[in-house]
Amino acid sequence: APTAAVVRQLGVRLVQNEGRTKLRGGAAQDGAALICSHYKFALGWAFDEHKDAPAVLVVEDDFYFSPDFLEYFEANAPLLDRDASTFVLSAWNDNGFWGKVRDRGALHRTEYFPGLGWLLTRRLWDELRPKWPKAHWDHFLRDPKQHKGRESVYPEVPRTFHNGKKGTFMDLGTHKKYFADIAYNTDATFRWPHRPPSYAQAAQEVYEPRLAARLRAAPAPAGGLDGWDALPGSSGADAALWYRVDKATPR
Repeated sequence: APTAAVVRQLGVRLVQNEGRTKLRGGAAQDGAALICSHYKFALGWAFDEHKDAPAVLVVEDDFYFSPDFLEYFEANAPLLDRDASTFVLSAWNDNGFWGKVRDRGALHRTEYFPGLGWLLTRRLWDELRPKWPKAHWDHFLRDPKQHKGRESVYPEVPRTFHNGKKGTFMDLGTHKKYFADIAYNTDATFRWPHRPPSYAQAAQEVYEPRLAARLRAAPAPAGGLDGWDALPGSSGADAALWYRVDKATPR
């Protein structure tokens, strides 16, 4: 495989999962089960092999990486130990499209697990390993029964770009719609501050009051989206669009 060839070329130790699972679903169902099984194998091997490692950084073979990808994790990983309300640290923003993000140093929080380059602590792995699912590991991590209200921390400007266009759940149309216009950081001069630490902005006791204040101060368009263009203000100003979720309607 191309990935294995690159690993060998770089002289890095290669560990392959040669286990086989008997499946009877269709292509997508089988793929989901195999992917999930492989994640459990890879994460289990990494933590068992490196018994002193406090965390594992999970990446995929179809990423482009920002110049500060590793620095991002080094600078912000301490938050996972200091704030019990955090879940994982991710390099990805699902809404990080061109024209929608601007602050390279901003961090945000979400209950919706982002993935696509993320740091998993040994403490959380010990919690999840005994109940790891048979399929769809990412949806498993988004289940409130698993995250228990803990939130993932992610950058406003993504630090990875998903370049894969063909896979179990990926095709060219999906890539163009959700991934092609992601504005990941390419500025090699950007540095994460350490004094004060950059992760402090995402601590729950700092982040929640600041977000609430911004929402209170932000104008809301009359008539919802129809009134959006009538809002005063300059480019980059805050605006709030409020909506009500009908819990009786399937989502």
